[in-house]
Amino acid sequence: MDTEWKNDFLPHILARGKKYFEEGRVGPIQRCGNTIIATVEGTEDYTVEIDVEDNNLGHMECDCPYAADSEQYCKHMAAVLYALEWEDVAIEEIPPGKQPPIVSHIPMETPWLEAIERLPEKVVRKELMKLADQDAYLKERLAVLYLGKLSEGQIQNWKADLQKTALGYTNRTGRINYEYSWEFLNDLSNFLNEKLPLLLEVKAVTDAFYLIWIVMETALEWEMDDDYAELDDLLMECKDAYEALLPLATDAQREQMLQWYEEHRNEDWPGGVERMDFIFYPPVPPEISTGDKRIVKYLNDIPCFLHEGEWVSFPVKNGIYYDFVETTAAYREAIPVIEEIIKENLGDLYGCFGSCHAIWHQRKQLLREKYGIEWFSPTELNRAVRFD
Repeated sequence: MDTEWKNDFLPHILARGKKYFEEGRVGPIQRCGNTIIATVEGTEDYTVEIDVEDNNLGHMECDCPYAADSEQYCKHMAAVLYALEWEDVAIEEIPPGKQPPIVSHIPMETPWLEAIERLPEKVVRKELMKLADQDAYLKERLAVLYLGKLSEGQIQNWKADLQKTALGYTNRTGRINYEYSWEFLNDLSNFLNEKLPLLLEVKAVTDAFYLIWIVMETALEWEMDDDYAELDDLLMECKDAYEALLPLATDAQREQMLQWYEEHRNEDWPGGVERMDFIFYPPVPPEISTGDKRIVKYLNDIPCFLHEGEWVSFPVKNGIYYDFVETTAAYREAIPVIEEIIKENLGDLYGCFGSCHAIWHQRKQLLREKYGIEWFSPTELNRAVRFD
């Protein structure tokens, strides 16, 4: 089979699909002609169909909401493709003759189109109001399409819906048990992917931001028995959504979104607020203007030398934080010093203060006095996070 298929998936979708495969969520795989058919277990069971000819992948379909609404490859497709790569995979061949007979549609007249053309505008409005009164999604769609924003109070209603979803998964102590955490987070993912595309389509920036916010907030404010891999996957989806939103926002809107986050971030969230920080505090771009002062969380792509001789990027959850308060030149000049700190003080970065303790503080003082940068170890950050 084509080995390049992973390049067609968003990274977080690919990761979730692999996890689904590893958890055994892919049901029996069947082949009928050139089509692979399999069912993947999620909050509901979804059917995936993949065309394969001469080991080359063709058209793929899944009946999940994400694939239907976004026209993107989904985690269920990825799970099936991972299963197909497995050397012990069993594929049941179904002869074409065993397929259910295909019933062709008979071309029919469409009198309802003619009826709509003839309806007076007043009648159309009346009928549409009846339909909208029975369909919450239609109400949302009409408001967004023709007003460019959600109805007043809709975000609060969404938040209430998400709270109700969370409560449905909690135990008597108010925690979400491990066996339900993935379902809970998957529900949040589906909610985001169902609501977001229309808001982005009409450039409803503020509403889209609040949608992303309440999904992240709901994910982090509940205690879960989870290894946090699923939570990190969901937050990567939120990060992708936020980055898709930024080009549509004005400078004023971007500032308002950041200000909202700084005012509402909660250190006491069980899921860990630092998981959300990396979304709103990206690395400082090299072209940052002189004198621009901001808090920056997570120095991206600065390698650290591990004991097994591997070079890796230091993950955000291990807490590399710094405050950028000087000019671009100082920022660039300081990076090699920061790299040396990481390499020479790996023990410190893991909270294991040893013989490098004095060197650590010497370098910290150098960064503070010469470059205007405050550097914190994760141990220090657990005690207090500094905001200027």
